Formats: sequence, structure tokens, C-alpha cells
Amino acid sequence: MAPSSKLTKEVESANQVNPTAEIVPGRRVTRSLTRPSDSASAPPQPQPQPRKKKARKTKGGEENAKPSETKDADGSKEGDVGLSGSGPGSGSGSGSRTIIIERSTICSRFKTRAERVKEGLEKAIPGINVIINPEKPRKGIFEIREEGKEEKFISLEDTKRPFNRLQEVDIEQLITEIVAKLQG
Repeated sequence: MAPSSKLTKEVESANQVNPTAEIVPGRRVTRSLTRPSDSASAPPQPQPQPRKKKARKTKGGEENAKPSETKDADGSKEGDVGLSGSGPGSGSGSGSRTIIIERSTICSRFKTRAERVKEGLEKAIPGINVIINPEKPRKGIFEIREEGKEEKFISLEDTKRPFNRLQEVDIEQLITEIVAKLQG
């Protein structure tokens, strides 16, 4: 008599250990079929929580995550940052102004200078709204202007490396000139 195949021995041993497991002859026997089924006595395992997605960063370096959106009493979203002036203290009678800084994203020098100008203007004029890159910026540009007006406080366009024109600008003097124009 020929020796019995290994597959039939495993099927027979599997039936002895776990008689409730359904084994089809000719199929591969796995470990889960040979284990005793104590699912009724085993405590339920907690469901793994889905991983939180990390916020993506855009080419400009800003995070692309959506702020928490909660509705105010007037129906507007609290997390929205709008350019239309719908925030507190930005009514037409309050005199709040919006300054737009358009800076290129090709080098961190543009970013540091834009941040310094933003901080300086916010300290000098309380209640001013300074926005950096509300739209996709042009390449090699550093421009500061007031929203809704064509007048530009500074405009450096098509600057090439090593950005000498940008480095020559005295940021502190620029801030004082902008403050003088806005207040006078």
C-alpha cells in the first residue's frame, strides 16, 4: 500500500482538533483552520482606530489642512479666513485695512522678509489685516500693496539669484514708510 499523502493527514488532524471548521479536501490547510475555536469564550478585541491623516504641505510650505469648521450664530463658519472683510472689526466703518504681501516661494529669503514685514505692521498698526500670498505668487516676486488699491508700497519683480535687490531693501525702513503712508 502506498503511503498516504501529507495533505490527507493534515485534513484528518484538522478535523480532530476543530470539528466545526469546514475543510474542503484538496485545499491548503492553514493555521487558522487547525486552531480550536474558542471565539465564544474569548473577550472581543477592540477595533483598531483609523490612523489620523497628516496635513499635506503645499509647494509654498503652508499646511493644507482645513481648520475646524464651526458655525457661528450668524451662519458663517468660524474657521474661515475670508478676504471679504467678514471678520470682527472689519466693517466698512471701522477703518480696518488689508495689506497683501506677495512673495515668491523659490527661496526662504522671501519668506523671512515677508514675515518680518507682517510682524512689524501688526505691531505698529493695531487691527491691521496682513495676508501673505492669498493667491499663487509669481516667480521671483516680492510685492507689498493695499487690497483694493493699485498703489504698491514695494514691487520687486523677476528677481534672480542671488536676489541682490531683495537683500538691499532695509526692512525696518520699509515698515516705517508703509506705516507713514497708511496713517497719513
